[in-house]
Amino acid sequence: MPQCVKDAIANAPLSDSVIVTLSPDFEWPTMKVLNLTYEKPMGDWLVVASYLKKDYEQAVYRALNTGDPLVNNQPQIPTLKAPDGRPIYNMTTYNSFKVALNNQGGSNAEIFTLGASTQFNEGDGEFTINYTNQNINDLNNGVSSTANSSFGNSPNINPNNQMVGRSIYETEHRLMATIKSTHYFFGGDKPTTFSLFAERRSGYPISAVFETETKSVGSYQTQAFGFDDGLQDDNANFLAYVPNGIADPLVCWVSCAAPDMAFAADAMRVIAALDLSPGIAAKGTTEAPWNTQMDFKITQILPGFRAEDEFVITFGVQNILNLLNDDWGTIRGRDYTGTVAIFDVEMVDNFSKYVLSPGRDFRVNDPKRIYTSFNASLWRAQLGFKYNFNF
Repeated sequence: MPQCVKDAIANAPLSDSVIVTLSPDFEWPTMKVLNLTYEKPMGDWLVVASYLKKDYEQAVYRALNTGDPLVNNQPQIPTLKAPDGRPIYNMTTYNSFKVALNNQGGSNAEIFTLGASTQFNEGDGEFTINYTNQNINDLNNGVSSTANSSFGNSPNINPNNQMVGRSIYETEHRLMATIKSTHYFFGGDKPTTFSLFAERRSGYPISAVFETETKSVGSYQTQAFGFDDGLQDDNANFLAYVPNGIADPLVCWVSCAAPDMAFAADAMRVIAALDLSPGIAAKGTTEAPWNTQMDFKITQILPGFRAEDEFVITFGVQNILNLLNDDWGTIRGRDYTGTVAIFDVEMVDNFSKYVLSPGRDFRVNDPKRIYTSFNASLWRAQLGFKYNFNF
């Protein structure tokens, strides 16, 4: 390699480069797990209860070039504050951020399951029912793998100093039931089994956030809490400030000179629909709708060409509710990040007030931004044939 090329590499400025590194303080994240299970026969039923508790660390990215020097390898929290008290950083790069991967504790989960099963029809039938409750809190939702998408898609008060809150993956309630029944319509060696599986579950949590997109470095502090726009990815990682009314002294509606009171009134309706309380929004204050699905399967076993062989025919319908009625079995959910950007945010020059405008997800008639998953909502049928050789 020519010396001039080596010199250029050795002396290349890093100010215009994205740097993703491992913090010197990084240690492999740890997890502590407690799992208890209790089984007890109760008459014709077998009852099973289980409890799972986890306390774990997560890998989180922290921006390094925040405008202040590092202390003990870690970025410091600046003294400049937004109207609601959260810090404002001072990054001066555009899409050339420097971040380090750290591990941080505090995430936790509690999962409780209660199930019961019984047999009927002299053992040829079985019924099982289970209920599961989840309480999951994490620092970062880990919804993506790159540094900027991990940093920019996880809602927090301060993404550079993440705090534990309700996980976007939590299914608070889940009820499942299975019934199987075997009959011998064609003889003792030709069993026919009917299986039905049903599930009803609560929707995933949704968090209200600010939209902070800006391509101007000079606007980072007033529109993006001082962070590089390239680091923000979807620009929806700051939990929204929730006004305590249309007359909140920390808020101007679209303009401080000529407030848009119609928008303010609509904003109050959206805030109520998302179950938000005044102040900085908590994670996961509301949820997507509940979903219900049911699957059906028939299995017919016939004798094979040899004494021990079997010929198996199966017919199954996934989401049979949608087969029975187009409006049933519909799966509705929210954005994969678990966020709705309700307000586009800007701050006045002295950082004493927020200027709130409609965010990209602001919808009075659809505040949770719910969508229908057409693929998951369709019914599907499958016919299968299998021959089992038994030697």
